[in-house]
Order: sequence, then structure tokens, then C-alpha cells
Amino acid sequence: MWAMSYGSSSIAFDTLQSCKQHEPYVCSSYLDKIKNVKLRNIFTKLRLGCNRLNAYSHRDKTDCDHCNTPETVLHMLFTCNLPKLKSVRDNFLNQIDSKSPTFAAMSITDKLSHILNLDFDNDEVVKLSCSFVKNIYNLRFNRKEPITQ
Repeated sequence: MWAMSYGSSSIAFDTLQSCKQHEPYVCSSYLDKIKNVKLRNIFTKLRLGCNRLNAYSHRDKTDCDHCNTPETVLHMLFTCNLPKLKSVRDNFLNQIDSKSPTFAAMSITDKLSHILNLDFDNDEVVKLSCSFVKNIYNLRFNRKEPITQ
């Protein structure tokens, strides 16, 4: 449909290639950085709010079962006091501070944005962030199947 309205799909392809060549961060997305489909789906669900967290899936109960505060993505990743989540979070924060010094100085909402968008120049930090989100998600929802990067 889009190609028909512009007469040729090669115009769209040429525009995209030009954009990627001159400004790679404008055209790249978190989807380009995640090869595993299941992990991509987790990131997409968390970004869109289409997930099983109480704040998004239950009309009558929005609070975290453990903390009695709204269970949002921000809460699950950064503020929930559930020991198994806190342990994974603390480990991640210790590792990322050594690999991305500016991360520690960010606000909590900026940290969330950087993680869900995988907005890092360092591939090692991207992999670390993917692993963090995957582990927190699996622990929160008691998933057994492994998800690899």
C-alpha cells in the first residue's frame, strides 16, 4: 500500500538506506538489536503496556502483590522489593555502572527509557540490558523456558 502510493518500492528502500548510512541511530531500533523473537516480544510487551503486570491487566487490582504500590514496568524493573527481583537488579546495576558510567547519574525514568529502547552505544551494555529484562520478566512470571539473546 505504502509503496503503491509512492509509485515504487525502490524509493522507500533508497530513502531507508540513505538514512541508515548518514544517521544510523535515527533508523535503528531496539528490534534490530535483539535476534531472539521471544525476547523481542517481551521488550515490545513492556514498551506498549500489553503485559501481565497488575497495573496493565487487572481493572480491580493494580498493585504489586509484594509492595502494595502500582505494579508498572518501572516498578518491576527498578523499585520492587521482592528479594529475587532485587537481587537480579542489584547485580545488573553493579555491572552496568562499570560499563556505562553515565547510567548511574540518570533519573530512573531515563534509565527505564534507555533499557527498553536499548539506547546504548556499547554492545556489551545492550546484551547486559537484555539479560536483565529477560531475567526479571522470567522471575516475575515464573517462566521456566530459557530465552537467549
